[in-house]
Amino acid sequence: MNTYSQAVFQFNSIKLKYQNNGVLDRDLPFLLENNQNKIGILMLHGSESTPCNTYELAQKMSDKGYTVIGGLLQGHGINPEGLHKGQVSWHDCYRSAVDYLNILKNMTQKVYVLGSSFGGALAYIMGIEYKNDISGIIAVSAPTHSDFTPPHNHQWMKQVHGSIKAVEHNIHHLNIPVLIMHGVDDKVVKVNQAFYAFDKVNTEQKKLMIYNKIGHSLGFGFNTQEVANDIDNFINSYQPLKAIRFEYKDQYAQSVSIAGEFNNWNAKENIMYKIDNHTWQVDLFLAPGNYQYKIVINGSNWVLDQNSQIAYAPKGEKNSLIKVDF
Repeated sequence: MNTYSQAVFQFNSIKLKYQNNGVLDRDLPFLLENNQNKIGILMLHGSESTPCNTYELAQKMSDKGYTVIGGLLQGHGINPEGLHKGQVSWHDCYRSAVDYLNILKNMTQKVYVLGSSFGGALAYIMGIEYKNDISGIIAVSAPTHSDFTPPHNHQWMKQVHGSIKAVEHNIHHLNIPVLIMHGVDDKVVKVNQAFYAFDKVNTEQKKLMIYNKIGHSLGFGFNTQEVANDIDNFINSYQPLKAIRFEYKDQYAQSVSIAGEFNNWNAKENIMYKIDNHTWQVDLFLAPGNYQYKIVINGSNWVLDQNSQIAYAPKGEKNSLIKVDF
């Protein structure tokens, strides 16, 4: 059994354990596989929630080609009373999240951890302790600091509070790419928590996105597609660039350039240079992905690249296609 198959087996074993313990199907951990993509996303749900809250967003990320695991945190989805009686600690939840991380990193080349609310606090801590295994953190409506004392008789709130204080004391050590997403009108976790995180994280590769009229339902509300697009853009923006050489043969052209999705179809941005009597060439640095483009002759004649595959634009127009792999 290879590493990938072992990882899938480990995931199915965890899922079966929860199933045998009476967890409803909708609350079970889920795995959305994509063998063609080398990037995985681990989704961690919020306090007293289950993976069902993350499934719609996970499906949209899967549609974009990612392998996604929706993890069920320890103590959730089985006996809610166990949380309130102090039978589960936030450390238990954290360890179960790490188990999913170890599974996903054996299925993909890169892993991003997306945590919602309490899951976001766990994601921040994972990004510090497992920075060599995680390519980036996506914190959705996540708490980062606290100035209140939870009620003495509310055991689970005390545990959540403990995870928040752990973030507060350590978030300045987080130095991998971070996307912070928050609703400006979130009444459960106030938006100042996001500003705090953005100020404290110790990385230049950070982005803060604020949404309106979504409250604490960010990621599973009316704008889930928008959130998925923003996550996809964030992940792609921090991919290492790969040198790609374009060549075009035309001995009569006075000028040749290349225009496409990688330069907003600007025919003046990437000029090709003549290296012999009929060969024009340019090297571009592109992130992994698929890009449509055309060759522009003498500034106005847009033609297909004879060396490329063909793709179709929404209105049926033919474009050249370049696929940049990892």
